[in-house]
Amino acid sequence: MLPTTSRLGILSKIAKTLRIGNAKYIVGSDLNGNSYLELPSLSGSLDPRHTRRSIQWAEKRELGDYDQRSIPVQWVMWLRHTRREAPTIEELVKDRERILLTQANAAKLALEDQQRREREQQARLDEHEGAKLRAQQKLVESAAGKVPTNTVVDEGVEEQAGERVRQEARGEGGRLEQERSPDEDVWAASRARLTAKGQLDPTTAQSQEAEVPESLQQAMDRRAARRAGRNDEDAERERARREMSKSPLDAFVPMPKARR
Repeated sequence: MLPTTSRLGILSKIAKTLRIGNAKYIVGSDLNGNSYLELPSLSGSLDPRHTRRSIQWAEKRELGDYDQRSIPVQWVMWLRHTRREAPTIEELVKDRERILLTQANAAKLALEDQQRREREQQARLDEHEGAKLRAQQKLVESAAGKVPTNTVVDEGVEEQAGERVRQEARGEGGRLEQERSPDEDVWAASRARLTAKGQLDPTTAQSQEAEVPESLQQAMDRRAARRAGRNDEDAERERARREMSKSPLDAFVPMPKARR
């Protein structure tokens, strides 16, 4: 004897084929084998908006086990009476093909975007490595010279270099071209100032530098005087700030109490 579920499946197929019972109200089905019924109104109304539309699932499960999200959107609209005509199988097939194509295009775009981000990241890493190699090469080249350029922190070099510009013009591509007068004593003055600040070894400075010219020594003295003047101004401002922060009551001296 056949199980109960098998008998019910065979009977439902026979009812659908012969269109007897509720099967005569089936108006269509979806790609998953679910059938959709349109039953007459209980009030006897002939208005198509009052008909009872329901779904007959292909698999028999508990009521809460059905996945309502698997119902095609066209059939959902029909069940809610927002669509008059029932969808056809051809319409459902085209809609599924459209969804699959959209998903494939989205996956393709996501892959291309990921590859683009990886290329940009690799380009940034290559640029960083190139800049690091160029910096290391500059350090090697500067170390091979007389004075390592990474120890020169003289603030007056740029000012002196600007005074030695004879002529400047824009060349090809908008590049600025300058003609400068040579000054061999700039590095000497810088080394002397760095030695005075303790940033350069005196023995190295003496071995690489001859006597500082008098004009450069005078310039160094003038800068030192200006720096000392700025320090005095800062000290005066700090003193004035402290005086202004005092309370006016501090100027009054309390009178001693009279003895009895």
